[in-house]
Amino acid sequence: MKEVEPKLPGEQLALKKGIWGCTHAHILDQTIVRHAKKSKKELHMLWVDMTKAYDSISHQALLWCLRQWQLSPSIVNLLEKLIKCQKVRYFGKVANQQVSSKPLSVRNGLMQGDSLSPLLFVMVIAPVSYWIRNNIHPYEARTAPNTQSMRNDRLRLSHIFYMDDLKVYANCWEQLLKAKQGIEKVAAELGLAMNAAKCAIKSMNHLNRWMETAEEPHNVESSTDQSLRDEHRSPMHLPQEIGQIPVLGATGHYKYLGIEQNALADVHDLWQRTETAALETAREILASKLTIGEKIIGINTRVMPKIRYATSCIIFGKGKYLSMKKRAREFDLKMRQIMVETRLRFQYSCVARLYVRKELGGFGIKTAEEEVEHATTYAWCYLVTSPELSFSYRFAESLTKSDKRSLDSDFRSVLQANDLESRVGPTGEAHISVDGTEYRQARVAARAITRLIRNRWEKLYESEWRSKITASRVITPLNRTNADDEIAIRDSFLWLTTGTIVARTARNIVATQEAALLTRASPALSQSQQTVREQCIRELSLAKACRFGCERDETAEHVVAECDHWRSNLMIERHDAVARVVLKALKRKYSLEKKYQDDNNDIDVIDENNIVIYWNMPIITRDNIRHNKPDLVVWQKHRRKIWIIEFAVSWYVRIAEVEKIKLYKYGVNGTLPQDVHSEQYFQGLNLKDALRKERNCEVQVIPLVIGTCGECSPKLRKNIDLLELKEDTDQIITRMAKMAILGTDKIIRCHLST
Repeated sequence: MKEVEPKLPGEQLALKKGIWGCTHAHILDQTIVRHAKKSKKELHMLWVDMTKAYDSISHQALLWCLRQWQLSPSIVNLLEKLIKCQKVRYFGKVANQQVSSKPLSVRNGLMQGDSLSPLLFVMVIAPVSYWIRNNIHPYEARTAPNTQSMRNDRLRLSHIFYMDDLKVYANCWEQLLKAKQGIEKVAAELGLAMNAAKCAIKSMNHLNRWMETAEEPHNVESSTDQSLRDEHRSPMHLPQEIGQIPVLGATGHYKYLGIEQNALADVHDLWQRTETAALETAREILASKLTIGEKIIGINTRVMPKIRYATSCIIFGKGKYLSMKKRAREFDLKMRQIMVETRLRFQYSCVARLYVRKELGGFGIKTAEEEVEHATTYAWCYLVTSPELSFSYRFAESLTKSDKRSLDSDFRSVLQANDLESRVGPTGEAHISVDGTEYRQARVAARAITRLIRNRWEKLYESEWRSKITASRVITPLNRTNADDEIAIRDSFLWLTTGTIVARTARNIVATQEAALLTRASPALSQSQQTVREQCIRELSLAKACRFGCERDETAEHVVAECDHWRSNLMIERHDAVARVVLKALKRKYSLEKKYQDDNNDIDVIDENNIVIYWNMPIITRDNIRHNKPDLVVWQKHRRKIWIIEFAVSWYVRIAEVEKIKLYKYGVNGTLPQDVHSEQYFQGLNLKDALRKERNCEVQVIPLVIGTCGECSPKLRKNIDLLELKEDTDQIITRMAKMAILGTDKIIRCHLST
């Protein structure tokens, strides 16, 4: 590649290091068209499509081209042998028996999927580019058309190649016809043939007005199998030399490098097609059985790039840039509606939380509006830092000064919206300054700018979420009495960061935190525009009381943490599932997992290799202690150490209180009733002191309390670290949170289905 790249035609934009092929092609193309439109200069364009270009390349022509490139003889000989050895076999079934043909030699074409094929293809079609350059007068754009301009103040362009996508520019009709005929002849020598039905012609500012009154052809796409119908082809009074190639009128378009074009990019048709394709992909992803994390990745990597690419290709757009951002906001609204339909979120859940980073408790979904700004930023940075595009940049600046839309004016709108006008700008030749730091590379500069844009959006989403008192109650300290009541934000949302649960469960958990579950006392139900089902629920609610007869309002908190109906069954099941995460980790630590593999039928006592583990067993001591049945007791005889491990799944505002109660119940006074508040504890008989005296060991009480929706206190990580487990603490917290969340989701579904 290093040997070949410098010899490739300058008009071939594919496979060149440092060249953003499609972006570069669109900038040059739209510069020429916009200049012709502004200066009223005559311009003729020909889009060329070859019939099955990859499959039609003649091997004889390929070998001839390789020799003309003056490559090392050993490389040419090797490639010649590889090409001659290419064979295929066809497989089928006859009478339910698999049969195959004899090996058939491949005489034409390049192997699709082979990493070398793109380079060979670009090399073999180079003669087309050389012929156009030497025989066709290019279109010439000048910044001052009536004066003799410096070389850097003009742009001469006869054609653009991106792989096999070819677009030709001519300054008169005769030159365009000559280009069409010459391309056909050169291509035929290479084994290629023009597909006239998928080619197109467009003329601007032509003296003969027949070009403007030509019958409007069917829309042409360079990358599909659609062909024009006879009645849509060029009228009989058009010059016969163009054959069956359609002529684009005022409203027709051609799909070039993924973008609908007439002269400039057709923003309306482009956005409509892109939006339709993106929403279709989004619905496919969100309706699948993927986990919440996989769905979010799918949206961010398959849906939003469609919006981003379409935006990056608009260099000289029509209308206003704000109109495009408005379309993007409407797209985000449609995306949220699909999320509701596919059970990823409830209608009344907080919108801003969808776009907050996962580490802070959001979903981390990208928005189309922000992606539009990022795409504009990347395209502008490439335009500014590419010396070969200096004419295009100056031309864009001149349009901005004339209050005309261009990529430069679009980027200035982005800077203004993000309050970055004084922090970002071009400096010198092909340099960009960001907060005083100069960048020469487009990608590095764009990353620096988009980082600033991202920070602004992140703060906006987070502040909007926090402004919703109920929706953000899990992360705001409004009802906390002291610092101990705070939750560890990062640890509390590790389950969302890993995203290994299904979307419906995530929806229910987030709705529980935001009080958006449609329970009888739900704020969401009372504030919503009630459906028939919701009205029935409201009519059945008596003083908002729990449907199972509890003497409390049926809030989300009551359902998942307090309801007496589930306390003796599903809540115990959830508690034990959380405890088993640590039990399994302890088994792995002491190499006991193979011998004791039961998950649900847990063995009460494990006694192996000086390690004794008690699971939910009363610990008999000389003293009469009421609370002598902790969830786990680990006795390390060789280290003379005992861990009393207590688990709990609590509503997030009571995590700190439950931690204290667990600590005091086994380490301060084990004779008091179960419902004693932590402030009422006083020193008395307790299991910790009894074990220390009787077994002459160091004893630690380790409370491991997690929220019903995966919330964690700052102490949870420290307490897990005391166990010195093999696994990373993040993994343990994530598994504990997942078990708590799955149990909570089961309670929610069972409760609301009644």
